Amino acid sequence: MVFGGIIKYFGEVEVLSAKQLCVKLPRDLYDSPASELGASIAINGVCLTVTKKISEERAVTFDLSQETLDRTNLGLLPKAGATVHAEPALRLSDAVGGHIISGHVVGCGKFKSLDTTTGHLVIDLAE
Repeated sequence: MVFGGIIKYFGEVEVLSAKQLCVKLPRDLYDSPASELGASIAINGVCLTVTKKISEERAVTFDLSQETLDRTNLGLLPKAGATVHAEPALRLSDAVGGHIISGHVVGCGKFKSLDTTTGHLVIDLAE
């Protein structure tokens, strides 16, 4: 799937376990075709597939693997209550306001330092 990298929606973690993530979505995202079963939604930049919808909670669930938890920021989230970015996959008819990115993680680093002395934002990630 392809995403635009622009954060439009925020969700709230209802439940995070070793096998599943459940996120409460804003009404307009929950009610849209972008959250149908089988749809891809990037949660904090991680491409996940909707496996269940829970209408009374306006929430969707995603199956997780240990690899996903180990290699992404999802493994660092609290078990419930965290605010997450929720970005539906781009459709061919959507305007691209950011840049085209895939939601597939190939690595993860720890934020090491931030230098703003030059007038440019420089981010250094530890390896």
